[in-house]
Amino acid sequence: MDLGTSTYDENPMKTSEKPKTAEADTSSELAKKSQEVFRKEMPQFMVQYLNSYWKPECKVGRITTTEDFKHLAHKLTHSIMNKVLSTIRTLGTWSTMRT
Repeated sequence: MDLGTSTYDENPMKTSEKPKTAEADTSSELAKKSQEVFRKEMPQFMVQYLNSYWKPECKVGRITTTEDFKHLAHKLTHSIMNKVLSTIRTLGTWSTMRT
């Protein structure tokens, strides 16, 4: 009579299925993806941040013209990007920046 339990000869930890391996990206591919995400999201974040200084309710440091807003967003975005990229070059890897 078979109760579905393993006998002494059978190893319950041994399975007939092979372990599935996930397709892993190399660290350089992950670094490139992280850099691309950063490059795409950074300008959007900067505009979102500067929007609070664009509103009429802002009393101190208000940005009054569209030209000033665009110039400031462009300069700040590029300054931060250059700083991050120079730090990456110094440290040697993107992954150390994310921690």
